[in-house]
Amino acid sequence: MDAFTAIADLIVLICILLGVKQMAAVADLKTPRARLGLRIARIMTCSVGGVIVMVSLVLAVRKIDHFRNALYTQGTITGVQHSSHSLAPYSFYVEFQAAGRRRDEYAFTYLVFPKKERDKVTLIFDPKDRDKTEIVGFDAEWLGYSLIFGAGVLVILVSGWLYGWHN
Repeated sequence: MDAFTAIADLIVLICILLGVKQMAAVADLKTPRARLGLRIARIMTCSVGGVIVMVSLVLAVRKIDHFRNALYTQGTITGVQHSSHSLAPYSFYVEFQAAGRRRDEYAFTYLVFPKKERDKVTLIFDPKDRDKTEIVGFDAEWLGYSLIFGAGVLVILVSGWLYGWHN
């Protein structure tokens, strides 16, 4: 999907929303049937937004539980890699001590904010699986959960704007 398609889709979405808003504005809202229709539409779209928000919160709670049950240690960044992720492009090689052994591993975390070599970081790791080493920070997962949460809130706000908050 190129930028032109994304912009065109956004323009079409805005036009549809403005058209629905205009239809709701000129509708005869004094009839019980019209008020009931707007109320049902508002409840349905707010429910969709609420489900989206709940999904993001469940994912965030699972990530918090993962942090709560993980083993923590302090480590040092030994290498910085600029990855292909556009929103969270920074990944790292780290060195740390665990169970009396020095480990030099790739941290499977894509952070939003950069760090430099020799920066001290907090790590979570699994002593049995080298592929589960992560840097504690605002990474691609937290960014995704935040975007999902924001999309749900946006659906609720657009629903209130389209159908009115008190109909």
